[in-house]
Amino acid sequence: MNQTLIKTLTDANLLEGKLPSETELDSPWYVKIILAFSGWLAAIFTLGFFGALFSSLYKDISVALVIGIVLITAAYFLLRKSRNAFSENLALALSLAGQALCLVAMISYTQGYTTSDQWSVIWLLVAVIQLPLVVFMPSYVHRVFSAFIAAVSLAVALFLYQQSFALPTFYSALLMLATALIWLNEFSFPRHIEKLQAVGYGLVFALILLNTTKVFMPHGLLRHSYLSNHTGAWFQAWIGEFLFTAVTLYVVWILLGRSHPKPNIKAVCLALGGIVLLSAISMQAHGLMTGVMILLLGFSASNRVLIGLGVISLLFFISHYYYWLGDSLMDKSITLLILGVLLLLARWLLLTLLPTKTQEAAS
Repeated sequence: MNQTLIKTLTDANLLEGKLPSETELDSPWYVKIILAFSGWLAAIFTLGFFGALFSSLYKDISVALVIGIVLITAAYFLLRKSRNAFSENLALALSLAGQALCLVAMISYTQGYTTSDQWSVIWLLVAVIQLPLVVFMPSYVHRVFSAFIAAVSLAVALFLYQQSFALPTFYSALLMLATALIWLNEFSFPRHIEKLQAVGYGLVFALILLNTTKVFMPHGLLRHSYLSNHTGAWFQAWIGEFLFTAVTLYVVWILLGRSHPKPNIKAVCLALGGIVLLSAISMQAHGLMTGVMILLLGFSASNRVLIGLGVISLLFFISHYYYWLGDSLMDKSITLLILGVLLLLARWLLLTLLPTKTQEAAS
């Protein structure tokens, strides 16, 4: 580790925090994920310990709320004082237990007369609680978790508000846009790169979850059987796909503008036209454009984690569409065949119509 370079960047206000020692090593991301999972498991035992210690914990709302706030505050000071793996894992457990107690207090306060709108307010409060934790908690894993919970909780709150399709659709598009903006501008704020990346990963995980799991209804997320039983919902589904395509086109446009050398008009038209054609053909394969956007963002920043998430999400979306029983096997096979031919044709056009560096040097 080059201490002189780090000190120079810190003096220029391009890095924040204390100067790391030569023996200090950062844990790999997969180790952090294992520690985070251990923290979530430890939070369950911590919550059970306090529940057994204080018999009135689940009965008295004020006791649960006070202890929850105390646990979150203790986690904050523990993270500020020490940054080793054990303390970060313990602080994450304390914070999760504290958040669970605050949620129990909110549910207990409305117990007996909860309606759909009141549950919407509860989920909205859960999202609001996560926002200061994203900003102030000095932990990378904690920020990822808080950003993920905030995004998912807000999506659930919007759906429960009116049991409608329109609000979650527009919210998913806005979440997709926010994710793109964070990853496109992560290097624009050098002192906050770690925070932006943590929030970006949390939003990416939320996007994948909101597009692949049965969060809002038993027939899948805002899709398929639900749409067939609601008048006009098919039109809103098309609006949603149009918004997802618009965000992906924006990402492609920004990336083309940043490339060196600047692409000619032929390359720009091929790229934008290919995205539009891909979106039109994959209209029934919900979530495909989200996977494409994640993959593009990963390639643009040479981020292997984003590339891996994009590839996994694309495989999941395609597999989900293939095994979905809403269309016949023949229709799905034709759609996937057209998609495959389109992608091969796009590759051939790029290699044929756009000169490579070797061809330019030869000419």
